[in-house]
Amino acid sequence: KAEFLQDQEEHPPFGLRIGVPRQEVALVNLTGGTSGQGQEVYGRTHADVIVQSHLHFLPWYIAGLRAGDFAINCAPT
Repeated sequence: KAEFLQDQEEHPPFGLRIGVPRQEVALVNLTGGTSGQGQEVYGRTHADVIVQSHLHFLPWYIAGLRAGDFAINCAPT
């Protein structure tokens, strides 16, 4: 993690590890920083956002939730 944070500090905001052109970034995610070492910054493309949405949706669907149902997500995102 220290290497990621150093890379971000030297080459803000994403560091050199971002795998797409910066103009393709559609969403920025930050880690919570709960390790006390700092927050990692991740740039997500539109395709990343779609895949991430499906990954969040799938467990709810498998559990039986359907359109019109109500649920409370108590887990951090």
